[in-house]
Amino acid sequence: MVKKDNKINEYGYLVAVIGGAILIALILGFGILRPLYNSLTTTNKELKEKQAVLERLESNLENLKNLESTKEELIVKNEKVLSALPLDKDVPRLFVQLERIAAGVGLQVSSVSENGESASAPDTNEAAIVTPATYQVSGTATNYNALKQVLQKIETGLRIISVEKISVQGSGSDQSLSVSLIVKTYSRGQ
Repeated sequence: MVKKDNKINEYGYLVAVIGGAILIALILGFGILRPLYNSLTTTNKELKEKQAVLERLESNLENLKNLESTKEELIVKNEKVLSALPLDKDVPRLFVQLERIAAGVGLQVSSVSENGESASAPDTNEAAIVTPATYQVSGTATNYNALKQVLQKIETGLRIISVEKISVQGSGSDQSLSVSLIVKTYSRGQ
């Protein structure tokens, strides 16, 4: 029987070691690993929330970049419109513009004067007031092609100019033409 007691003591020692290990594992599990797990879960949740916020901010940044490029395009278009519609009736500037158009195509502009046929002013309740002005442009064209090219350049130019009336007279034996144009241009109010 002494041997049985020894075996019980051996098993008791083994049970005590296994029991202690299980107890230490439980203490570690509940005392250290569980708070670590909870911390990791909370951190993971916060990370997902911050990723969602980051995605929204990146989307907003992309929208802002698109809006910035659109703004730049609108500024360029606005400058073109403001160039096409000057602030006031500017006869000297119109004269210079017509001189540039005529340069190199064989039309010599001799005068630009305001014609009294200006249309009535638009309603003052309109957001942007655009007023027309009519001018008479006189000059000499070397030939019909020169006159044709000038009319094409007026049509495709930046400033809004419409040709209301054309009077052309030939000058005898040479091909030069005496030209008188009634043109309408527009200006914007301040």
